[in-house]
Amino acid sequence: MSSVEIVAPYNQQAEIACLGSVLLKNSLIDDVFSIVGPEDFYDGRHQIIAKSVLNHRNSRGQEPIDIITLTNQLRSEESLLEAGGVEYISNLISSVPTTSNAEYYAQIVSEKSLLRNIIDAGNDIIADATKEEIDVYQILDKAQQHLFDIVKKKYEDFEDFNNVLQKTFDTIQKHYNEKGSAIGIESGFTKLDELLAGFHSSNLIVIGGRPSMGKTALALSMVQNIAIDRKDRVGIGFFSLEMSSYELCMRLLCAESKISMEKLRKNALIESDWPKLISGAEKMHQSPIYIDDSPGLTMLELSSKARRMVQLGVKLIIVDYLQLMSYQGGRAD
Repeated sequence: MSSVEIVAPYNQQAEIACLGSVLLKNSLIDDVFSIVGPEDFYDGRHQIIAKSVLNHRNSRGQEPIDIITLTNQLRSEESLLEAGGVEYISNLISSVPTTSNAEYYAQIVSEKSLLRNIIDAGNDIIADATKEEIDVYQILDKAQQHLFDIVKKKYEDFEDFNNVLQKTFDTIQKHYNEKGSAIGIESGFTKLDELLAGFHSSNLIVIGGRPSMGKTALALSMVQNIAIDRKDRVGIGFFSLEMSSYELCMRLLCAESKISMEKLRKNALIESDWPKLISGAEKMHQSPIYIDDSPGLTMLELSSKARRMVQLGVKLIIVDYLQLMSYQGGRAD
């Protein structure tokens, strides 16, 4: 199989116009460098120049930066020749079509950088896939993490504290108006919610108990309370290593319909049970619940699937139960 040579995508003209614009109009520096960083430029000279512009801004504040001040800055950093010299920097300025499109040039540079990151991630994935000693699920998890990191870097940004404060205050006010409700996700068990103030993001909660003490029943009751019965339903991901998705769904349907599991198991339904079942199924319809009943689930598989669930809006992950998880071919316990 012949290999295909991949040419790294970049736009030299956009990089030149981007840097030339900020040198011609210093007020664009913050706007442009909120879109791109020095590492986003493909040309090594442009990376050096971008770093120097930012160094000048950080050390000298709003003091103007032009060909003279930038040249002095590069000399002090002993990188003027690596940046292409005075003539190259002069050409950057003279090559700008218009400074009004500076943010557009920066966006082009950013997108080309993103494409190169994707290619680099793909090369890493290919390299890992050719190593026989690496577990295939490890490769899958690493591949997903590569792409997740790229997306996170691209779209994650700082947030103004006033926005955070407003959202925090709105949340407090909302819960104040809903007298008695916890700030976290309420489990539906009053005493537990009073103790924990609901389930909160990043919490790890372990339900312990001896076999057949009702741990799964408790977890399913929480699923029912959180994702089915409440008005503002919350997404739940349920990993079941013991029961099938069919059995879990049956137990939830019986609980919602108030019909005993024994009746279903023994096929002892009577005609009056059907309206209850239909009503329960209608209430459960489109509940934001995602069930995975894969046997021998590993930590890598769980983390990979959980990330996908979160992208679908899931706020709470339940694992039933941890001791049945596998780790690189062995049991987790």
